[in-house]
Amino acid sequence: MLHRVRQNLVKQRTAVANQTRGVLGEYGIVIRQGLGQRRQRLPEILEDTENDLSAAARGVCRKLRPPG
Repeated sequence: MLHRVRQNLVKQRTAVANQTRGVLGEYGIVIRQGLGQRRQRLPEILEDTENDLSAAARGVCRKLRPPG
């Protein structure tokens, strides 16, 4: 049972990471694969007012941001 729950959580985490990368990719912002890359780069990207990220996309990415 625990193994299946963990597998599901990992699957959801991967899906959220891919969604985040997809949203950013629509604006030409590329993050390499890997959860560490997303955790490291996402705050920088959200704070950068020079990129073309719309307010709506920033909001979505903030909601998809990993905790911590």
